[in-house]
Amino acid sequence: MPYKNYILAANIITLLLCQLISAKAPPTFPAQDFTIWGQVYLKDPQEITSTLLTSEDKDYVISLKVNNKILASYTMGSDINYGNYYVLKVPMALGNLQNKAKPSDSFSIYINDLPANEAFLEPAHIPIKFPYEITNTGITLSISLILYVDRTPPYISNQRPEPNSSANRETEIYLEVKDSGKGVDKSSIRMKVRGELVQPTITEIQDGYSLIYKPSEKFLPNQVVDVEIFASDLAFPANSISPPYKYHFEIKNEKPIVTNLSISPANPKTGDQLICSYVYTDLDGDAESGTEIRWYKYIRVITRIRRQYHQVQ
Repeated sequence: MPYKNYILAANIITLLLCQLISAKAPPTFPAQDFTIWGQVYLKDPQEITSTLLTSEDKDYVISLKVNNKILASYTMGSDINYGNYYVLKVPMALGNLQNKAKPSDSFSIYINDLPANEAFLEPAHIPIKFPYEITNTGITLSISLILYVDRTPPYISNQRPEPNSSANRETEIYLEVKDSGKGVDKSSIRMKVRGELVQPTITEIQDGYSLIYKPSEKFLPNQVVDVEIFASDLAFPANSISPPYKYHFEIKNEKPIVTNLSISPANPKTGDQLICSYVYTDLDGDAESGTEIRWYKYIRVITRIRRQYHQVQ
């Protein structure tokens, strides 16, 4: 009998211990990550198509911020298992712990610290707006991102003289460098005329700058004038006119023009001295030289002289 009493007492003690253990609070498990993955596209608003970021674009970092604080980031191509996708694993907490998110927090996603301009919840391709709410822990979302970028270089317009045209020897060169995106970087503008770097007058205009180059000497007759322009915009990274924009025009030695031709006296008599008067104009600015005046009588040339008077006979 005493033996049985010992067994009974042991069972009672074991039962009491089990009850004490079961009365303790359940263990606390860490909240699971909140995971976001997807693809990133770069889109120039001036173009129809967009460019997909790949694992080769290692200079692009995708980051997630809560209350303007980065909680997760991913560098494109840093994990070969993810290929052309970004993956953000956001540490979660059920309480308000530092450097962790919790349900009801709202997040935004950035590409190289620039906010994504468009976002779509996949696979339904539903547009969403940031900040976007975290509804619970252990959730995985697929979000496609679009970042607007300026990928269009500056352009040249309003050239005077126009490309493949002709001009006089005293012409000046005028053109405009414009950019429809971030704007033209004035310090990047380079102009060459006939292979030589020149210093044009640069003036700010709408969407860019105008350039005027006035040569110190007149161009030569029948000379082909090559013009080369280089410029970059203010985007990051900058877009440049590459290769530099080139065009040419040709110098024509225009014929001089004679106007207001008159002969006096208007009604000459035999023995009168006729005087020929006229106004000489040359578009190239060349001085008059070697002018020949032909005097006619009865539609026949009677003399060729280089003076402005003739004796009537």
